Amino acid sequence: MIKRLLISSVEFERMRAYYSVCIGGWVGCFLDHVYPLGMQTEQ
Repeated sequence: MIKRLLISSVEFERMRAYYSVCIGGWVGCFLDHVYPLGMQTEQ
């Protein structure tokens, strides 16, 4: 039962990468629409 609570390093890395991409993409999209900061010229 304790083993099920533990997250292996591979699982953790995959989960961290997944969330970093999702959250990073959402925050980037949010900032791009709410706080453009002149970044629209790169589009």
